[in-house]
Amino acid sequence: MLHVDDVDALYEEFVRRGALIKQAPADKPHGMREFSVTTPDGHRLMIGQDLIEGGKLTRTSKQRETGWSPKLQE
Repeated sequence: MLHVDDVDALYEEFVRRGALIKQAPADKPHGMREFSVTTPDGHRLMIGQDLIEGGKLTRTSKQRETGWSPKLQE
């Protein structure tokens, strides 16, 4: 897992550059927002952002733009 500060921004950049997206960004019950890509040689990379910071849910830049707040599954 590659941890980043803004998973949605990186996802959008990967899409613009023609990356092979395996799974679009999604909030996971374990407190991460993740997406996956496939490398040209067939390896799968998981890229994610912590949604919990200092005991509080955080928002990505895309979520701040739209006013959306993440909700973890219980």
